[in-house]
Amino acid sequence: MATNTPVNFYRGNPAYGATNVNRAITTAALTSNLVTVTFNSNHGLTQVGTLLSVQGVGASYDGLFPVNSFPALNTATYVVTASNISSASVTLTAQVFLIQA
Repeated sequence: MATNTPVNFYRGNPAYGATNVNRAITTAALTSNLVTVTFNSNHGLTQVGTLLSVQGVGASYDGLFPVNSFPALNTATYVVTASNISSASVTLTAQVFLIQA
């Protein structure tokens, strides 16, 4: 049965009580369809499913994705179906917005 409900719904402005976090991405790697991004500082989030809006990393990384895991205080993972890309430094213009309801 088809619906008009998107898989990931982005509100644009978070609801009351939500937390937006803006962090620069310093490294990114894509292995077995799992992206691991490292931020320039601790993100302070723990809720799997938090939405990441990734910009400026590259075509295989950029977009809006739910978090798969938080392996460390300054890293997050999300799923992307693409070929493997070894870990590489990212330019200072790459940003991620973490949107937690």
